[in-house]
Amino acid sequence: MITKILALSLQQYAFTKSFKPPNPPTPSSNVKVMRYEGLIGSFFINILTYLLSIFHLILSLCYIYIMYQQEINSIPNLPYEDQKFSEWNLLNTFCFLCTIVGCCLRLWCFNSLKKFFAFNLEIKKNHELIKTGPYTLLIHPSYTGAFLIMSNVLLMCYQLYYYIPLYFSNNVRWILTLYLPIVISFFGIYFSIKRIIFEEEMMRNNFGKEWDEFFSQRKRFVPYIF
Repeated sequence: MITKILALSLQQYAFTKSFKPPNPPTPSSNVKVMRYEGLIGSFFINILTYLLSIFHLILSLCYIYIMYQQEINSIPNLPYEDQKFSEWNLLNTFCFLCTIVGCCLRLWCFNSLKKFFAFNLEIKKNHELIKTGPYTLLIHPSYTGAFLIMSNVLLMCYQLYYYIPLYFSNNVRWILTLYLPIVISFFGIYFSIKRIIFEEEMMRNNFGKEWDEFFSQRKRFVPYIF
């Protein structure tokens, strides 16, 4: 149980750091080009990133509470594999490592881009096309990191699904485990795809042939594959 609590604490810290803007907002006098993404885009950038950290904290606390209840035999283990939350298996370990790797990848992106990393779609004055760090192999490594981060988060949601009826009605169960994830996933995927298209268009317009060469030598999300 102690190792799981320590792992969740590390995951919470890394999760919060990886979704916290690494730089303060860029002064308008230092912005060359900025793309306004509408109300949904503004929500994702300015609000959702903070809500995600709060959601992850609540999720982790619920997980720890259920884990404790299992340890004192107050509630049953997971019905499909008779396993306690405090126990590690191959799937738990894999998803946890994917989440930590995803957090580290995003932090590596922050460090590589330094002052040029921004949550807003913008090109700064004297902007440089960074080709080092994770950008040696990938065009959008920060998105790859974000997708990896969700591995253990989704697993935790799936495992907690079985215990919701112990404390809430079935209606709440469906809202928390089906409708809400579908809505968030739909808008998240839609917004990410739309954002990537805008990013690439802005970079191509600003850097021209340098961007075309950079783009042709790398994959978007998975090195050498995709």
